[in-house]
Parts: sequence; C-alpha cells; structure tokens
Amino acid sequence: MPEATGLSVLVVSGDEIVRTVATNMLVACGHHATCVVSGEEALNILNTGIGTQSKFHFVISDMDLPGMSGMELLAAIMNHDQLKNILVI
Repeated sequence: MPEATGLSVLVVSGDEIVRTVATNMLVACGHHATCVVSGEEALNILNTGIGTQSKFHFVISDMDLPGMSGMELLAAIMNHDQLKNILVI
C-alpha cells in the first residue's frame, strides 16, 4: 500500500456505491476519506472542522444530492470566507 500523503478528502454522494468506490480508491492511494450523504451534512462537517485539525484538503461531490444540490454546495463553500479555498471536484 502507498505511504499516506496526509490528504483528507470529503466525499459527498447520495449513492452508497459511489461513496464506497470513491473511498476505496482514495484509501488505496494513501488518502483519508470521510463520506456524507448530503450537501447539508457536508457543510456541517466542513464548518465543524474550521479552526481545528479536522480540515479537508478537498471535496468530491455528486451534482445530484438529496436536498441541496452539488452546485448549491459548491456555491455555499465558495461564499464562505473560511471554506472558499477548499478545492471542490
């Protein structure tokens, strides 16, 4: 297994298979993945990590999410002063 790079990734998808595959791929590459089902959950966990060691390096998100869409999540992250530098894919 590759040496851990220290990257922390937030995976956002309403589809359990997508979350599982993305997590397995990230872990196989030596990264740490945290998964949530919705945009609201993603914002909650991102906001909780502000000012702590629990910061994410980037977010991988579906466009079609339960509740808030992927585009709405992207806009919320971009409009938040302390989150706007997180890369969103």
